[in-house]
Amino acid sequence: MPIRVVQRCSQKLSEHYYRYGQLIASRTNLLLLLSFSFISYFSLPVIKRQFSLPSIHLASLDGQCWQSSPHVQFDNSTASFNYNIQQIRLSHIDRPITFDLVQQAHEIYTNIIASEALFQICHQQDDQCLVQAPPLFKDEQDWKKHSSYTNVQKYESHPFSIYANISFNQQGDYLKADAILLSFILKQQPDTFIIWNNIIEKIQQEFDMVHVQQEPWRKSHWYYNTLDTPSYILQYKFKLFPYDLPSRVQLLIIAYIIIFYFVSTAFSRSNLIKSGYTFGLAAVFLSIACFTTTWGIFDKLGITLNDVSWPLLLLTVNIACLENVFLLTNAVLDAGCDMIVKEKISRGLYTYI
Repeated sequence: MPIRVVQRCSQKLSEHYYRYGQLIASRTNLLLLLSFSFISYFSLPVIKRQFSLPSIHLASLDGQCWQSSPHVQFDNSTASFNYNIQQIRLSHIDRPITFDLVQQAHEIYTNIIASEALFQICHQQDDQCLVQAPPLFKDEQDWKKHSSYTNVQKYESHPFSIYANISFNQQGDYLKADAILLSFILKQQPDTFIIWNNIIEKIQQEFDMVHVQQEPWRKSHWYYNTLDTPSYILQYKFKLFPYDLPSRVQLLIIAYIIIFYFVSTAFSRSNLIKSGYTFGLAAVFLSIACFTTTWGIFDKLGITLNDVSWPLLLLTVNIACLENVFLLTNAVLDAGCDMIVKEKISRGLYTYI
């Protein structure tokens, strides 16, 4: 009894699919227009939101202080009156910087940021003062390894921002630098310079620092100088395509290339299909449209996919689309060749169920 019920339901569905096949075969242009409009309505908002960056994020990506751009003129820059950059320049008098001087710079930096007075005047991000200084290195080999601009770990320790007149070889490895720069971003307050000068005087006494301009008569193996640098807002344009392709996008491109090749070669031997490559492109478009449209519908309903593994989503969508492509295409191709296209599509959908 249950089997007969299933057979009757299948027969009725087949009849409905037969009439549906006649309808879509006779109005292909209208069907394509409605389908494309439906896909665009649900897909475009989520795609646009995915690839557009918020203004706050764009401001952080606009440029870094160690990078220069020929697209920007310094004369056209805008001065910022909210912040002030104070720098300490450490150097030897007659030779490039050494590993001992780098260690000394790290000690000075650690001592300054431990001061409570600095937290009153520094610009903070995540409850930490914005400072650019060399990190702590294990030894001289570790210092030279992480001073390469091809092996940068963090922007606040980028070699272009913490070393003056730095030189690299053709492989990007560190060769030498004339000085070390400790940069502190301070807030523009009435008492900022008074507090900062007190910090410098305390550090000068503790480390017996010799100012190269104020105390040129004193002999030392290293010297320091303070630099009052005004801050500027610069708009950078680095390259036409400024964002690297994420690994997910690269994997998606490879997956869809495989789908295109697989579908094209599978149906290229059929005489009823004019172009296997066009059919492969249609299969790729179907797979992408199914995913983005479903994503858009979920977004309209307020359903998120954050807890679902994205490789599982990719695998599920592509397998379902490939299954439909092969089943529907084979059903239409096996319906027979002695009939018009309209009847062939109708019978194919009829046998599909």
